[in-house]
This record gives sequence, C-alpha cells and structure tokens, in this order.
Amino acid sequence: MAGNNQINSITNSYGWTYFSTIITSTGSYPTLGSGSTIQSYYLQQGKLLLLTLSITGVLSGSTNGTGTYLFNLPSGFTINNSIVTFPLSNFSLGSSSTYSQSNNDFGTGIALANDVTHYALYVYSKLGGTSN
Repeated sequence: MAGNNQINSITNSYGWTYFSTIITSTGSYPTLGSGSTIQSYYLQQGKLLLLTLSITGVLSGSTNGTGTYLFNLPSGFTINNSIVTFPLSNFSLGSSSTYSQSNNDFGTGIALANDVTHYALYVYSKLGGTSN
C-alpha cells in the first residue's frame, strides 16, 4: 500500500500556496547567511488570510539590521486600511511563535500591521533559554 507523501506537507490538499517573502526593515535591512531559507505559505478562507512563515537561519554571514523587521503579504493581498491605523497599530493581525535553536529559546508574540502590504512580528514573552 503506497503512503501519501503529502501528509506532512503544508502544500497538501488543504490548499496552502507558497509565496516569496522578503524581509525589509524600518532601519537597515537584515541579511541571512548562506544556506538560510525562508518558507512562507498562505491559505485564503473567504476574507480571512492565514499565513505561515518559517525562517531557518545560518548565523555565519548573517547581519541583524536595525529597526523593526517587516514581512510582505502575498502579492495581490492588502490589509484593510479602513479598519486598521498605520503604522504599527494596536490592531493585532494574529499570533506568532518563535524558536531559536542556538539558545533553545521559545517565544510568543503578535503580528501587527505596518502598512497595507507589510506586517511586523513582536515577541512579548520568552519561555526558557537565554534572555536577550
């Protein structure tokens, strides 16, 4: 009996679609080291847009940048500026979770709107690991 090789894939029958994410900033842009990857997918359900973002980084060759890091929405989608005030309103777009393997650090946070095509992730609590 053949197994379904899509069972653990975000692009399975649930309809998730890959899109390219570029990290920008309100200051200087961060850069990822050679071998780093960004995987971002979206799923539209009516007027709801679900996003997932995974950044696997290599520290060697990376630079932190400055300011607030911004992440783009998929092409063709915008944040409704009739109900959200920019920049970085207190209107949460959703939740986020983070994990840093280098210091075994977990965190939770929120996604806030920056403009009609970008959001920022804010970590507001850390669980274990080294505090920054």
